[in-house]
Amino acid sequence: MVAEVLSLMIKKVAYMDLISSFRTSPQETVINQLQFADDHIIFIDDNTEQISNLKNILFAFELISDFRVNFKKNAVVHVGETQNARACTDLFGCSCVSFPVNYLGIPLGSKSKASCLPKSVEKEMERIIIWGGSKTVKKKGWVGWDKVNASKHNGGVGIKKLSIMNKKLHAKWIWRYDNEKDVLWRKVVKQKFDGNSMDIFPNSPNRPVNKSLSVGIVKCKDIVISNYVIHVNSGNISLFWKDLWCNGLSLKILFPNIFMISISKDFTISEVVSNCNGSRTWNLNLIRYLNDTELNELVQLLNFIPEPNSLTDGEDVRVWRTGETFTVSGFLLL
Repeated sequence: MVAEVLSLMIKKVAYMDLISSFRTSPQETVINQLQFADDHIIFIDDNTEQISNLKNILFAFELISDFRVNFKKNAVVHVGETQNARACTDLFGCSCVSFPVNYLGIPLGSKSKASCLPKSVEKEMERIIIWGGSKTVKKKGWVGWDKVNASKHNGGVGIKKLSIMNKKLHAKWIWRYDNEKDVLWRKVVKQKFDGNSMDIFPNSPNRPVNKSLSVGIVKCKDIVISNYVIHVNSGNISLFWKDLWCNGLSLKILFPNIFMISISKDFTISEVVSNCNGSRTWNLNLIRYLNDTELNELVQLLNFIPEPNSLTDGEDVRVWRTGETFTVSGFLLL
């Protein structure tokens, strides 16, 4: 509750332009602070006036709440070249650090080229669990790794295989992105990587994903899609070509020639429906006339998909094959 008071004070002064916020891109989400429990990150410009304003805000917070801010446990983190970082640390009486740093145990600003869990880590886990000893002293293994990974119900030890768990936890982020529509982190990811707003995870060719964590998540995208069940109502969120909405199959895989010449590759189902004289028809937005092979494929496509008049007014729903909510344990059973 007390931390919420400070958060509201910072929002107010940011609205009054007494401290600056930053945007992930022009005209997009404004971020002036990040809060996790009692931990706070506040963003300001390299400006002596804003530094002084922040000091006054914290002083006012102490007077209102009767709490003391322990500045010795805080730090000023400067991004790039700065002129007033030292003045800021002198005013607040805290330390000054630069990237990379650790925040709540998470490394920030470090450069990692790993797109998945290093095999050496998993091998080391196997060695410790099965053999014990150290790198120089080897002991005889008394149990196989498959036995260690098996569930207790199946007579195993129940220790998860790290590489599999890593993929499943990546998959969980895709599930969360698709379901947590209004949270801040989703807005930032969407604005950073662009792509179709209805896709379960963005990966626009204009803003390719090039960070290790995001690459690992994107690699799990097809696995997640294949385990979705889509209940189509109005077709407002289901992608016509890419989602498995028709008999659990992807139309871009079944009808690749038509997909290639359509300009609506990222359209939702409702967006490829046209109203003609009070009746709904499919409009695939093809870029040219069709040859005989493509014409035959188009006929097969139209016979395969349901009539557009079958669409209703309700919102589409994506659910997990084993239940409505994603669970890591349930995902491991697939």
